[in-house]
Amino acid sequence: NGSPANCPWWVGEAVGSGGHMFYTYSNGTAVDYQARWTPGSRITTTNTYEVLAWVPGSYATSGAVRYTIYYNGGNRTVIVDQNYVSNRWISLGAYVFSPGTGYVQVVDAAYLSDYTDPTSNMIGVDAIKFIRRTNNQ
Repeated sequence: NGSPANCPWWVGEAVGSGGHMFYTYSNGTAVDYQARWTPGSRITTTNTYEVLAWVPGSYATSGAVRYTIYYNGGNRTVIVDQNYVSNRWISLGAYVFSPGTGYVQVVDAAYLSDYTDPTSNMIGVDAIKFIRRTNNQ
C-alpha cells in the first residue's frame, strides 16, 4: 500500500507477473513493512473465492513468507517457501468474501527456528487472484 516513498524498503523490479513486482529483505521476527491486496470491485456478491498468489522467480528466496488472508469471519496465515516454489501461481485456499471486505497481506517477518540468518532472505510480492467458485467446484 502507498507509494514507494512511503515504503522505501520495498524495491520494485521489472520482472514477475505483468512485468513488475516488489521485494524486501526478511526482518526476522519483527514486522516493519507489509504489502496488501484487496479484491476491490472484483467481489460483487458474497461467495467463496479461491485466493492465488504469483510467486516470482526472482528476488523471492525466503522459506517462510506469511500470506495472511482476511475473509468473512476470520483470518488464516499460509506459510509459503518462496525459495522452493517460483514462477507459478499457488493456491492459498478458498474463503468467503463479501463486497468491500477482505484482503491478503504479506509482512517482512519471515522466521523459522531452523534458519541461522532469516534476515538474508528476500520476500517477493507480486500478484494475487480472487477466483469465484461455484457450488459445483
